Amino acid sequence: MSTNLYDLPGHRIRRVNQIIVARFTERCQATGITPVQYAAMMAIRHEGANDATQISAMIGFDRATLGSVLDRLEKRGLIVRGGHPTDRRVKVISLTPAGHLALDEVHPLVLASQGDFMSLLEPDEQGQLMRLLDKIIRKSEHFSGPAGDPEA
Repeated sequence: MSTNLYDLPGHRIRRVNQIIVARFTERCQATGITPVQYAAMMAIRHEGANDATQISAMIGFDRATLGSVLDRLEKRGLIVRGGHPTDRRVKVISLTPAGHLALDEVHPLVLASQGDFMSLLEPDEQGQLMRLLDKIIRKSEHFSGPAGDPEA
């Protein structure tokens, strides 16, 4: 493998992620919702995640990073944390009505930003990219847990 930084797959993947995040930020700036906040809110709404551990596992972020994300969402009135019916140590997290509205507002913008990125590829390349990404994710499940996001 090359010793040139630009030839390393991890560097290229990080650069693509930076490009995607920049496009997300550009499209969604007016909403004030970040990519990680969007992912957490989607996990709460559509995946049925109702505590920080479940959300963390679903979106691939460490609990410490996710905790500060959830704090910001709660301060904005987009989520609420309540007591678990059987386990006092667990906080149940749900979207507020304002959270549902914010997610409804940002979701089409997110889809558009993803479409911007995918439109750089031909349709067959889009499918190939998704299959390869899925393969990497699936085969990497034995690695240690989520590392968080130093840029979150």
